[in-house]
Amino acid sequence: MLVSLGVSYRKAPLATLDATSFRDLPTFYNLLRRTQALDGAMILQTCNRVELFLDAKDPKQIRDVVLREWALETKFKLGELNKLVDARVGKTVVEYLVRLASGLESMLIGEIQIVGQLKNSLAEALSNNSASPLLEDTVHRAISAGASIRDQTGIGRGTVSLGSAAMKLAEETLGKLQDSRVLLLGTGQVGMLVMKALRARGVSSIIVAGRTVQRTRSFCRTFGGTPVEFQTVPSQLASTDLVIVATRSSNYLLTKGSLAHRENSNRRLLFLDLSNPRNVDPNVGELDNVIFKTIDDLRGIADNALAKR
Repeated sequence: MLVSLGVSYRKAPLATLDATSFRDLPTFYNLLRRTQALDGAMILQTCNRVELFLDAKDPKQIRDVVLREWALETKFKLGELNKLVDARVGKTVVEYLVRLASGLESMLIGEIQIVGQLKNSLAEALSNNSASPLLEDTVHRAISAGASIRDQTGIGRGTVSLGSAAMKLAEETLGKLQDSRVLLLGTGQVGMLVMKALRARGVSSIIVAGRTVQRTRSFCRTFGGTPVEFQTVPSQLASTDLVIVATRSSNYLLTKGSLAHRENSNRRLLFLDLSNPRNVDPNVGELDNVIFKTIDDLRGIADNALAKR
């Protein structure tokens, strides 16, 4: 029977989502595979949610087993995790997957990014030999149903993308961005949305760093920007106005130490971390002229956009 256990932005701020996120997915998938009460598992981990979709023999038993292992893996208090988790069984899991795929459960209602995240999560579960045939078929059917809902209702029309919402937040802090120097960390789907939003606002000074030089160059050829090696990022910060981080590292990529080149600088710098887990140490916000914001700060923009629609 299908079971879902999840923590989302509806109950948890980003700091809590960050604390409940899995830093080493292959290791946790390996643990789930060894759980006798499970026939399959898929983990959906985005900037707004951490969800486990399970094919279980005994739904009641598996909740206790998986939550205990989840708490041990993330070092999060089991009692607190129990309070935060939304649990669903059977038909309600299918309904929830359809709502996810159609964008109804997103912070930015109707956004399309969640479809790619579901597909990537299923691919990752399959690559870890964890997705059962039932789970795989259900996710595919939910994505198909979600596409039909989007076509029939137009729920995605007029949606503020994550990239556009991030730009609105940056403009609230920095003003017009056309003349800003921007550093984008991340060349995945979120990075693509951010780049499109930057280009739409006429921003031309954009440098991009990713996991590999080859991938970064390919990204820049397609979407724009100037590729740089990740090792050069700290030295780039001295002359940067806006840093947008959309990566999937299990550790902090940028810390106070990364800003050594900015000592005594009067230039204002905004960090916008769109990652989950967080990839920027929040302590950077303690430095002079450095502002740190996260996906949590987009909630007001999302609410305003929904009200207008």
